[in-house]
Amino acid sequence: MDDLINAIRELGNPSFIDYISIILNCIAIIVSICAIVYAIKIPKKIAEQQNKIALFEKRNRCYMTIQRIMACSKQLKNNKTKREAISTIKYWLGKEERFTLNENIVSIAFQLFNIEQIVIEGSFIFTDYDLHVLQEIITEYREIIVQLSCETIKESKENINNNTLDKIIHINNLCEEFEKKYLANIEQEIELVDINK
Repeated sequence: MDDLINAIRELGNPSFIDYISIILNCIAIIVSICAIVYAIKIPKKIAEQQNKIALFEKRNRCYMTIQRIMACSKQLKNNKTKREAISTIKYWLGKEERFTLNENIVSIAFQLFNIEQIVIEGSFIFTDYDLHVLQEIITEYREIIVQLSCETIKESKENINNNTLDKIIHINNLCEEFEKKYLANIEQEIELVDINK
């Protein structure tokens, strides 16, 4: 019986092995907590990286669309005939893979709806941006397209009429205004997205 009492007392007194066991359990808990924090941190960093990439892609797509609008306006002011103007609009505002096809210029007007959607997205992803100017430019392009549409080859060789020339000048002025006021800020915002951070 005394042996049993001594054995129970010895179990109640912590020994060196008991202290080592407690320390190892504490280390295991700390390592587990670190692993959990690290496991949460990596996907969060990956998600932030993907968000930056997606934002850059959207901003770049919008910027490139605006550049196409500006380039079309600059080239359009040098065109003399309807055929030249139609080719310019088809090249800059139409779908690139369809440029060589003999499609009606009015079909390009439908492509302007896609361009307008991209431009509208820009108002959500850029801080300094005037959507109304770009929408006015797109509306003017639609009107020019209707005025340039020709039924015959003879008509396409005619010079651009004064009303259409006035619209082209107006588009060019709007593009220059947008470029002066907003384009530098848009380019700066695109560069601000540092994907590596």
